[in-house]
Amino acid sequence: MKAIPKHLELIFKQNPVRTDIYDLSGSKFNQFSFVRLSEPRSEFLIRQGARYVIESWSHGQKPLFTGLRSIQEGLYYGDTLRNGKRSLMVVKINSAELIIHLFKTYPRGKRLFQLFQSIQEQQTPGTTPGSYCHQPNRQPIRQVVLSY
Repeated sequence: MKAIPKHLELIFKQNPVRTDIYDLSGSKFNQFSFVRLSEPRSEFLIRQGARYVIESWSHGQKPLFTGLRSIQEGLYYGDTLRNGKRSLMVVKINSAELIIHLFKTYPRGKRLFQLFQSIQEQQTPGTTPGSYCHQPNRQPIRQVVLSY
């Protein structure tokens, strides 16, 4: 098993009032203090395979906005810009908390695949956010039977 490169680990706890918001817990981080987890609404995110969208705001700016693709159940990845450079973000979703791993770079190709394998070996599967995730106005799918 290959070692996981150094990274910043941030733990966010679910807000009891707004269940789609997760507040930073324990540590100080100057880029954002909360995140919002929702399903993708933009067509470009859906086409790219995003299962969820994670975003945050700070003083009228949006320091975080990315689609999250699945690595395995409860474990997702996306990217973010830090200091003008693209960085890898791996997000573990548990029932009432998010654990975000921020890496300094965004590995490509085989290195990215090896990193995902190392993370999978060290992580236990989480659960999907399900009802915790903000879902845009989507009605239940109804089956329509056409008769000719």
